[in-house]
Amino acid sequence: MHFPRPFAISGPTLWLPERRESASQAVRQGRLDSETAGELGHDALPVADQAPPELAVAAGRRALEAAGLDGRSVGLLLHAWIHYQGHDLWSPAHYIADRLEADSATPVGVQQVCNGGAAAVELAAARLLAEPELGIALVTTADRFADPGFDRWSGDYGIGYGDGATALLLHDTDRHPAGLLLHSIATVAAPQLERMHRGDDPFGPAPRSVSERVDIRRTKKAYLRAEGMERFGKASAEALRQVVTSCLSAPALAGTGARLRCWSPGRSAHE
Repeated sequence: MHFPRPFAISGPTLWLPERRESASQAVRQGRLDSETAGELGHDALPVADQAPPELAVAAGRRALEAAGLDGRSVGLLLHAWIHYQGHDLWSPAHYIADRLEADSATPVGVQQVCNGGAAAVELAAARLLAEPELGIALVTTADRFADPGFDRWSGDYGIGYGDGATALLLHDTDRHPAGLLLHSIATVAAPQLERMHRGDDPFGPAPRSVSERVDIRRTKKAYLRAEGMERFGKASAEALRQVVTSCLSAPALAGTGARLRCWSPGRSAHE
């Protein structure tokens, strides 16, 4: 998605809890072997005592303060997450809007696995293009990977799951001073990879009714047995090429000679 004029990003915030759980502690507890601990490369992971929506409120409040704004200025609030938010059949986005006093905002939840934050920014930009009168969009993300439903050290391959939250404000450059500019954003899907997080498991009637814990290792093993690593690698590489090419073809960037200094891909098993 390219924009006629760039959007401004204000108050980008990363909020992490102070408490940490060390890899050596996980090894002593038998939750992780020393070889895998070395491969993960994390000495410790942030661990939260608060629920994810509470973390998102803290991040959102900090983002608003950094931009010199308050919740009343927000017309759209999107909250993205991966894991359980603390209640069943409930909207964490509405909780966050209420706690930030964003009473005029439209709260929307985005459950999109790894690239949920990027997807929420993309949705916010599209909505602001269609309804500029919304003014400012607040995008938050937050997750907590707590026992007994998730083992942050051994629930997946090659990833340690820390707790935390992020927030940013997206708006027109004329509405508020711009800290960063968003010229383009793109998503490319590979739906054939969804089985990596489903495996051979049957559909369950309720959360964690099939397995007491989220076990992504089990589902990925099932996928690789059936499909092989080559299909995953090919689909992932092609999606990344397409998404980078799409973003760099934005009129504001194409033909300018501007050099790419950094990039941040948001990738899930489905994207």
